Amino acid sequence: MLNMRFAQFSFFTLSLSPLLVLADHQFTLTNRCGNTITPVIADTRCGYSPRCDGAASYTSAQPSQMASGASQTVTVPSNWVGRIFAQNGSCGPKGEDCSVTEFNLDSGDAFTPQSYDISNIQGFTQSFQIGAAGCETVTCTSADCGCKNAYPVGDISGCGNDSPVRGCGAGNVAFSGKTLSFTGS
Repeated sequence: MLNMRFAQFSFFTLSLSPLLVLADHQFTLTNRCGNTITPVIADTRCGYSPRCDGAASYTSAQPSQMASGASQTVTVPSNWVGRIFAQNGSCGPKGEDCSVTEFNLDSGDAFTPQSYDISNIQGFTQSFQIGAAGCETVTCTSADCGCKNAYPVGDISGCGNDSPVRGCGAGNVAFSGKTLSFTGS
């Protein structure tokens, strides 16, 4: 049963636009929630993600709190592996116990696309939507949105085939024109 505190939804958007395939990625965060949010960028390389070689850390300042309707741009390294989420006061430093968006941007070579997904495995706290120009959009607005769009609460099976994961940007296709929407903070 969905906890009532998550029944009221708000909206937060993140747009991603790298300058080049090998350039750093610019994320434009836009808070479309009805309340102030605190976005967090967390590295997961060599931790939640087994990727170590070639993956870079995010070393810039964390985004500042954002009032409803506010926007800001952050830049992550071209080969970053990590998560972006909205801290609700209950999330761990890497998004533990919360809904998160996950990005593997270290793999955009000629054979392996860069990838992104929505994960509610550790708990549903926020709805998300991730879209990319020329790539499939994933949306999850509830704890039971299904494997087509997000990893479900408590399910570490990978949905049997990692169906929530979307790949984009292999070869000379730039990982660009992305949007990430957060709802339910």
